[in-house]
Amino acid sequence: MEFHHPDPKKKEFAISVDGIYRPWEKIRKELESCVMLCANCHAEIHAGVRSLGLTLGSVSASPTAIARGDHLAEVRVLPGEQRPRTSIRRMTDGPFFEDFKVGEVRRSSAGRTITQADNIWFSLLTNNQNPIHTDAHYAAQTEFKRPLVNSVFTIGVVTGLMVPDTSANGFALGWDEVKLPNPLFEGDTLYADSEVLDTRESRSRKGWGIVKVRQRGFKPDGTVVLVMTRSFMVPTRAAAPRREPPSPRE
Repeated sequence: MEFHHPDPKKKEFAISVDGIYRPWEKIRKELESCVMLCANCHAEIHAGVRSLGLTLGSVSASPTAIARGDHLAEVRVLPGEQRPRTSIRRMTDGPFFEDFKVGEVRRSSAGRTITQADNIWFSLLTNNQNPIHTDAHYAAQTEFKRPLVNSVFTIGVVTGLMVPDTSANGFALGWDEVKLPNPLFEGDTLYADSEVLDTRESRSRKGWGIVKVRQRGFKPDGTVVLVMTRSFMVPTRAAAPRREPPSPRE
């Protein structure tokens, strides 16, 4: 989805998906139901200091543009109201149990470059004394020719990369079927994805559900270095505890 300011001096937003502009009425309904909205204006509309309006953008001047619905969504400050100084993303914005659909694939938005310090310190912290992780001289004499990244660290990073899109509001239940098809070295960058394998409501915790995903860690060239299944428990949107971040005193 493209959601941007055509003119930085104005509070107007152009909305499209894959270059295809959507009818304003559909967009308006989605905005009002909080399906999509820029983060800065989201809290302000809920706080009652902003309203949704409609303007016809310059791109809509032609009959073709009008036919495909090239409109601009304008968010205005209501008269007599002051704009909040900051807009803070809610900590319970999801995902929730009902957001997971079997077969859905989510991919990490950022990668993580593994450093020598990461590898050595993690091995020392976990008392892993295998020199393949900490002794470059020894590692050079192996078939790998250089230190391997500690596999438990790899599991942790791949898990962490996907937490915002999986278990940010829940907690872990377990890891299974861990496979390491290719080596990971210091200096490599990890990306991750998750495929939803199964979802079910919890029998012991009302308002919570269990999600099972297949996660992969891979390098920028697509080489997969980790495959595993992970299970975690997350609440439904209605049952999620509300967590407000603290605010500094003036």
